[in-house]
Amino acid sequence: MEAFVVIGSVLIVGVTVSGFKGIDKLALLLVPVMLIFLGFAAWMSIGDFKDWSTPRGGEPITLATAVSAVIGSYIAGVTIQPDYSRFARSKVAALSSAFIALGVSFPLVLFVTAIPAVALNEPDVLNVLILLGVGGPACLLVLLAAWSSNVLSLYSGSLSLATIFRSAKLRSIVVVFGIAGTALALTRVDEYLVKYLILLGITIPPIASIYAVETLLFRSRFDEDARQRQPAFVGHALLAWLSAICIGRLAHAQTFTLTTVAALDSILVAAGLSFLLHPLGPFRRS
Repeated sequence: MEAFVVIGSVLIVGVTVSGFKGIDKLALLLVPVMLIFLGFAAWMSIGDFKDWSTPRGGEPITLATAVSAVIGSYIAGVTIQPDYSRFARSKVAALSSAFIALGVSFPLVLFVTAIPAVALNEPDVLNVLILLGVGGPACLLVLLAAWSSNVLSLYSGSLSLATIFRSAKLRSIVVVFGIAGTALALTRVDEYLVKYLILLGITIPPIASIYAVETLLFRSRFDEDARQRQPAFVGHALLAWLSAICIGRLAHAQTFTLTTVAALDSILVAAGLSFLLHPLGPFRRS
């Protein structure tokens, strides 16, 4: 098993080092194949619906927790979308591509993936596909999906670190980050996946919420010139973010909640505090 983890990591780092063009080529090749395969699996399982009033899959979770976990599964990708939309030819292309990818395609993929899982009352997608008699292609699908998604994760994480360690080359950061990720994968950290997704669903949405308030309501600038003029920490933004995380954590613990969904609570609190505390902040306006 460890050997497969290392081999997979080498492939992920290899594509990421080639830059955005390599990522684009991989996505263009894999995404259509994965969509066709998922659609085929959903079609095959439609006639196999059973009694799923008591689904299996371990300890049950509430709807609110499930929503936070689903949000957490891709909220980091939503927040760092500018990493990819900056390559768009125009603002219209950037906005439309983000809407199609996040507002249409991603929910559709989740829905299509859920159909065979519900029909066969089996939470593990690989087991679902094996039950449908497509175990071989299923393994290939999982490998391709993991390759594509992890390449994007490694690229985005490395790009974020590159903005902090400005003297380091992006390729060097990718390699170091890849080695660290490989070591983490070998520790069986995947056993805590759901808890990790819930954590992301609480901590990352407030950042996007603050972005939205500052840009849409106050026309704040986030370009390179504005960044150079900012202090290392913007007090009101940091306070809004930490407060939102605390409220989200209380909501998840069912101690205090505004909407019953921790991720939504953190979004609302961050937006409200960012708006109220904005006069205290040094954000540069356009």
